Amino acid sequence: MEITEYILFQTLVDRGNYLECEEKGPYPCNWENSWIGEGYYFWYHHLELAIWWGNVKPNLKKSGFVVFKSVCSDISKCWDLHANPYHQEEFIKWLKKMKPIGIISSDTTVCQVLEFIKGESKEFIEKYEAIKILGVDSLSKISAKKFQMPRIKFETPKEDENANIQRFLAYYETVPPVQVCLFNQNSLLRKGFDVVFPDNYKKGNRVFTEIFI
Repeated sequence: MEITEYILFQTLVDRGNYLECEEKGPYPCNWENSWIGEGYYFWYHHLELAIWWGNVKPNLKKSGFVVFKSVCSDISKCWDLHANPYHQEEFIKWLKKMKPIGIISSDTTVCQVLEFIKGESKEFIEKYEAIKILGVDSLSKISAKKFQMPRIKFETPKEDENANIQRFLAYYETVPPVQVCLFNQNSLLRKGFDVVFPDNYKKGNRVFTEIFI
């Protein structure tokens, strides 16, 4: 089936104002160490990822969390570093441009590379409205199992072979932790911001108590 739209999920702290959030969201990330720079962060396609994030991020786990869903219909304006090989090659070309001028090292982050690209290329800013990317190993083996996101091995070691050899560590991740960062609130023709978790906050399940004086 051809992908014609992105289904996205954003996890927020439950402050009891989910109706306001549906109206005013999504909300930008304000972390100093945001992985892809400034923007509106979502988990791509899989609701399980947004629920997992709510259970492992300390402030979300402590206060409780709500997951909201949006749909983006103009995916042609996304720089897809997860699934588009041409975009991946473009990223590598930028890395090669950074090397001769001495601004790349083993400690350089993805965010730093993206900020360099945005500063150097007006065409990039005009062409793209979002970035889609996979953070390899951002989802632990324990979390994958606990939140029912199976990993399937490619090989099983024989009894007389060392199970720790690298070739036996490879696996297929059925729910890859892919993120999408929108540069603006309505990038990629984003529509909707509706609660999908927890169930009692979802439209049709809400119970409001009115106080008459």
